Amino acid sequence: MQERELAAFQDHLLETLFTSSDGETVLEQLQDSSVPQPMIDYIETFDPRMVEVAAELLKKWGQRS
Repeated sequence: MQERELAAFQDHLLETLFTSSDGETVLEQLQDSSVPQPMIDYIETFDPRMVEVAAELLKKWGQRS
């Protein structure tokens, strides 16, 4: 995976976490996007509850640039 692909995925992940709090919804949005297969495999290991906590923390402590 190239650095550019990873950066694009990270941007998409952060935006998705900012716009949704439901773990299942976030996972669906990430898997429906055009991300490289290694990232799809990684996303499939995420627990929806973990994703919900990440979204809450990001909304509380994160900043958009």
